[in-house]
Amino acid sequence: DSVCNAKNLREVYEVGGNPTGPFSTPVLFDKKTNSIVNNESKEILTRLERTPHRGVPTVAVDGHRSTDDFDGVLHLALPHGDVSLCVQLLDDGSFFAAFSDATSGSESYRFRFLRISAPGPDGSVTVDLNRAYLPPCAFSDAYVCVFPPPTNRWTVPVRAGERLVR
Repeated sequence: DSVCNAKNLREVYEVGGNPTGPFSTPVLFDKKTNSIVNNESKEILTRLERTPHRGVPTVAVDGHRSTDDFDGVLHLALPHGDVSLCVQLLDDGSFFAAFSDATSGSESYRFRFLRISAPGPDGSVTVDLNRAYLPPCAFSDAYVCVFPPPTNRWTVPVRAGERLVR
């Protein structure tokens, strides 16, 4: 913690002057739905299914049509349903993906980008949806971004990561 210099949540309460009383983990509250936002499973452990998808049709925000290649698929178990995420392998061994979800266009931008660390020594891949970020085209019409491939357009919500430009 950079504010209290605490190493854990209990130390934050000690700074607050009530080290013996009950404490809880802070939660996020969604004012639109008037409910607590459930952050379970936002960091997901999975394995890469190395099934290359070549020549996948893509469309950019300006309407330009093309094709792109994807190096594999990650299967994710989210709180509201299972999804698949086609990823592209980057030069450093990490992955890149674009995705949209049930919040896209209302609670979040039309789609978001995600960088995913390279697989660990055991082949596992950790996907942290809190690291989802807005594409450059969310900030300026001067940028042309490619929409997510059909596999990465989910019907389940992802209320994590960057969501809207404010």
